[in-house]
Amino acid sequence: MTRMSSPVSATVRASRKQLVWFVFGSPINYTRREAEAFKASGVESLLSRADVSDDDVRRRMVAEAMSKWGRIDAVATASPSAATIQQLHGVDFAHDARPELLGTRLFSLEGRVAVVTGAGRGLGRTMALALAAAGADVVVASRTATEVEAVRDEIRALGRRSEAVIADAAREDDCERLIEHTMTQLGALDILVNNAGINVRKPVLELSLEEFQSVMATNLEGYFLCARAAGKRMVGQGSGKMINVSSIMGRVALPGQAAYASSKGAVEQLTKVLALEWAEAGVQVNALAPTYFETELTRPLFEDAARHQFITERTPMRRWGQPHELAGAVIFLASSASDYVTGHTLVIDGGWTAW
Repeated sequence: MTRMSSPVSATVRASRKQLVWFVFGSPINYTRREAEAFKASGVESLLSRADVSDDDVRRRMVAEAMSKWGRIDAVATASPSAATIQQLHGVDFAHDARPELLGTRLFSLEGRVAVVTGAGRGLGRTMALALAAAGADVVVASRTATEVEAVRDEIRALGRRSEAVIADAAREDDCERLIEHTMTQLGALDILVNNAGINVRKPVLELSLEEFQSVMATNLEGYFLCARAAGKRMVGQGSGKMINVSSIMGRVALPGQAAYASSKGAVEQLTKVLALEWAEAGVQVNALAPTYFETELTRPLFEDAARHQFITERTPMRRWGQPHELAGAVIFLASSASDYVTGHTLVIDGGWTAW
C-alpha cells in the first residue's frame, strides 16, 4: 500500500517543489483555479477525481506522476487548505474559502486557452478580443487568412499568446486540425466559441435546396463538428466551457429567414443536448443569442432605410446593438462566474424577445 504523507512539511523542504494532488469530493472549479496558481508559481500538480481509498488507484496515480516528473515531493489526499497554499507558495487564496467574496476574480480568464471560430471579423473578432482582454490566450479561426491573421496580431499586441488557423468549420478534418493545433501550440483547451456562420435571405419559394443546405452545413453541422472535436478534450480533462453563438432568430421568425432561423433553432437544441451529456464531466455548454448588431456584415441592412426602421422600432431600447456589448456575455459564459450555468441560451437583444 502506498503511504500518503502530509504535503506541508515535505513540500516546504523540497528544493524543487512538485505536488501530486489527489482530489476527491471537491468542486472542480475550485481545484482548477488552485492548480493554475500552483503552475504559475512553478509547482506541478496532478488532479484526480478518482476514489483514492483504492490502493490500485493510488499506485496508478503515483506511477503517472513519477513517469511525468521523475520525482514526488508530497502527496495530498484532499484539496490543500487556503492556509497551506499561502504557506507553501505565498499565494493568497483567503477568498476561495468564501467564493462569494471573489468579486471580479470570478471573471478572470488568466491561464485559460480559448478557440473562436468565425473570428476574422464582426462579432467573432469582438469576442476573441474580449476573451484575450480578460486574460485568455486565443486561437482564432476563419476561412480568410488576412482577416484572421490581423485579429491574431491584435491579440498578441494585448500581451496574450495567439495563433491564427485557416479553417472551414463545416469540414470535419478542419475542425479536428483546429483543436489539434491548439493543443500542440498552446498546450491546452479550456474554451470553445462556435461562431462561424452564413446566411441566405430569400423567401422559401426562391430558396434552393443547395442554399438551404449550405447554411445548415456551416451554422449547424460546423458547430456539431467543432463541438465534438473540442468535447473529446474537455470531457477527458474534466472541465471546459463551450459557447455556441445562436441568434434571436432561433426563437423568433421573420420572412426570408427560413434557412438561418432553422439553423439557429437547431443550435439551441444541440446546446441543450451537449449540456446534458457533458454536465457530469465538468463541461458547461451554453449559447448566446444576439439580435441585430451593427457590424460590417449587417451594414446592408443597417443602410436599408425600411429594414433599419423596422429593426429599431421592434427593439424596445430603440437602437441596434454595438459589438462591444457582447463582450460581457461571452466573458461570463467562459469564466468561473458561470460554473453552475449549463444548457442555457443568454439573449442579448435590447428587449426584442420580451414582447
